[in-house]
Amino acid sequence: MDTPLKNQPLVSVIMPFYRQDEYLIEAVESVKAQSYPHWELIIVDDGSDRLRAQEILQETAEGFTNIVILRHETNRGVSAAKNTAFSASKGELIVPVDSDDVIVPNYLQKMVDALLSSDADGIYCDLKKFGLVELECCSKTDPIRILSGWFPPNPVLIKREVFEAVGGYDLSFDLGEDACFWIAAHNAGKRFEHLHEPLYLYRSHAESGTSRRGRDYPLILTKLARKYPELYSENVIAIIDLLAEHWVKDIDVHRNLLSEFHKLEAEYKHLHREFHNLLEKTESSPRRIGVKAAFRALMREVRLRK
Repeated sequence: MDTPLKNQPLVSVIMPFYRQDEYLIEAVESVKAQSYPHWELIIVDDGSDRLRAQEILQETAEGFTNIVILRHETNRGVSAAKNTAFSASKGELIVPVDSDDVIVPNYLQKMVDALLSSDADGIYCDLKKFGLVELECCSKTDPIRILSGWFPPNPVLIKREVFEAVGGYDLSFDLGEDACFWIAAHNAGKRFEHLHEPLYLYRSHAESGTSRRGRDYPLILTKLARKYPELYSENVIAIIDLLAEHWVKDIDVHRNLLSEFHKLEAEYKHLHREFHNLLEKTESSPRRIGVKAAFRALMREVRLRK
C-alpha cells in the first residue's frame, strides 16, 4: 500500500563513506531506485584519499538536487561521519545505509508505511547477507541481548527525535556504534517494532562491519559494559545465560561441520586407497594413463565437495 502524498514525510538517508569505492555506486543507485519519492541522501566522505572515490561521489550526485556530498578532510571514524550526515539532514525520518550495502526498491516505502501505521519510534527489518556469506537474519534489539553480543541489525528507520534524544553516535565507538546507539535509544524510552521482511542487503566481505566486529568482538563487549555498568551489573545473570546460549550454538555448528569434514576425509582416504590398488593391478596395462587421469579428475571432484 502506497503512503498517501500528504503523509509522505521526508526521509534522510545518511551514508558514511570511506575508501570502499568499488561498492559505492551500487549503494547509491539502490537509493536512487526507491519507489518512495520523498527522500534525500547525505553522503559523508570520511577523509578518503583516493581520487577515484571522489570522482565517483561527484558522478553519482550529478543531476540529483536531493543528494548532498560532504567531506571530512581527515578520517574521523564512522560515528563522526554519521553525526555529520545527521546534522546536515532535513528529514523527519532518518535511515542509515552503509556505502557497501544495498536496499531493495521498496525499502523506504515499506519502512515508512510500517512506522506510520504504528505508535513506535522506529522500525527495523530483517537483512539478507550476500557476498562471502549468504543468509537472512535479524537480531532482537533489547539492551540485554546487545550486551550479550547479539548485535542489532543495521536496517532501521527512526524518527528524528530519537537521534536528538540519544545525542547521536558515540565517537568512542568506531565499531559497534550501532549497538551503542540502540542501547542509548532504549534507555531514552524509545520503542521499536520489527518488520519481518529482508529488505536490506548486507554485503559480507573481508572489510565489512561484521567481519571487523568479529575480530574485535571482545573489545566491543568490554566497551559496552564500561559505558553501561549499571545495566550490565543489574542483568549480569541474564547476560551470562545469553552468552552461553550464543556460544553453545556456535559450538554445535562447529561440531557439525567438523563431523561432516571427517566423513569427507574418510571418503577421500578410502577412494585414494582404492585407486592406488587399482593402479597397482594395472601397472603393465596401456590403460594406466586413462586410470590416472580418472583418478585425478575424481580427486578434484572430492576436493570441490569439501
